[in-house]
Amino acid sequence: GYTLVHQYCHIGAYSFSGMGTAIGKDVPAFVTVFGNPAEARSMNFEGMRRRGFSAEAILALRNAYKIVYRKGLTVEAALAALAADAQSFPEVALFRDSVQASNRGITR
Repeated sequence: GYTLVHQYCHIGAYSFSGMGTAIGKDVPAFVTVFGNPAEARSMNFEGMRRRGFSAEAILALRNAYKIVYRKGLTVEAALAALAADAQSFPEVALFRDSVQASNRGITR
């Protein structure tokens, strides 16, 4: 398979893209994207399990994904909502930092 990535896009750690995906915006850490244009579909839970992430960290990341992608918040409001979990879970901090560092905007 193949994935097309626009120049200067950042692909976050532990993220996953499906076959034939065309990425035009940054993909945050742990996020799974599919389609042309790319859309965020979920998180890479299988990849996290294979790499030994704890069940608590995976649950915290699931909640972080819902805050950013499902609640309809602006990026700034979502980042503020992630502050508490980011202090408790370095994985959530990595996700938050990858969203915050985006210059092109994140894949939604």
